[in-house]
Amino acid sequence: MSEAAKIVTHRRLAYGHPAEDFARTAQLWSALLGCPIHARQVALCMIALKLSRECHQHRQDNLVDVMGYALALEALEESPSRI
Repeated sequence: MSEAAKIVTHRRLAYGHPAEDFARTAQLWSALLGCPIHARQVALCMIALKLSRECHQHRQDNLVDVMGYALALEALEESPSRI
């Protein structure tokens, strides 16, 4: 199992399915920003954050996290009823 997949599995055990975890984050971001944010957008924004950091300075954890968020995004796409 890749490092990213291990992290996603661990996060799922700790925080629930990405659809539930990212939906909670989306609700908080929506309240803070005053506009609707969806779970899928949370995953995409987290990928963008890691890419921005990688553009500044290479760190292996940036790339691992991008892969992890991409796996979480895939899980969101597989479970649209949970979003």
